[in-house]
Amino acid sequence: MTLKTTISLDDLWKAALPEVIEQLRESGYTVEDVEDDDSPQAAIKQLRPHQTYRLEPGPAALTAVASPADAGSIQFVLTGPRFGLHFGTEQADPVLWMRLVTLGVRLRETYMVVPSVIDPDFVIGGTGSRGSFLPS
Repeated sequence: MTLKTTISLDDLWKAALPEVIEQLRESGYTVEDVEDDDSPQAAIKQLRPHQTYRLEPGPAALTAVASPADAGSIQFVLTGPRFGLHFGTEQADPVLWMRLVTLGVRLRETYMVVPSVIDPDFVIGGTGSRGSFLPS
């Protein structure tokens, strides 16, 4: 975290995750929590909070991961054929894409975080990180 950031990583998790889920629902997706009840996953969650959601229409998923390393960050990873920059295809969802970009801007203005909404397959070499909200 830097001096400009006005929210803790835990509070950002609590604020941003419901907003991302709401944007998915407003775009016509159903969002269902996928439970990780086995003990190894529960232990990992304590070190690096994460949550997975099943999305319909699918197959699709949302995975949210908080990382306290460095300044801390939260990544929201959408997987499925309708996500990402598929220019000129019928399967792309540009409305959801823009909703997430707008959400990132709103979180930046409210909490002074650095939003990044990208398609790692569109980045040259496919090595970009997925959409995340980082402290500024």
